[in-house]
Amino acid sequence: MRAVPLAEAPEVSVALDVRSADFVGDTHYVVLRGLAPSTTYQLVIEGDDSGGPLGDDRATPYLFQTGPAFSAIPPPPNLLAGKVRDTDGAAGEGCLLFVRLSDGDRMGSSGDSARLSALTEPEGKFLVALHARTADLRSLFDYQIG
Repeated sequence: MRAVPLAEAPEVSVALDVRSADFVGDTHYVVLRGLAPSTTYQLVIEGDDSGGPLGDDRATPYLFQTGPAFSAIPPPPNLLAGKVRDTDGAAGEGCLLFVRLSDGDRMGSSGDSARLSALTEPEGKFLVALHARTADLRSLFDYQIG
């Protein structure tokens, strides 16, 4: 994967699956780091040179924009931890977990947060830092645990 700021198209960053550069599977989990706030990026998903469906380097680019920088340091996040198991009780290794927060008491942010994600570990364990932004990415999602 490459994430390229549109204003700086020659600059290319390569991101690989967090499990390893050689990971082979149907799903991939990639964390993009070092992105600038309030910047539109072009993300290109590339395959290898084996001639697979994306191996011809003609993959469709995806555009996304990062949220603005926060004016103050956010408080430490709450953590969501657990285990994923299949219907037979076996550990769900390598599962993609997606989380959205809602403020049930309606005292904080309205609607749902932007999506958070995690990849389960070999024992099916996951940990998600609940530092979610609002859906428009402009601020931290305000919610109460109760």
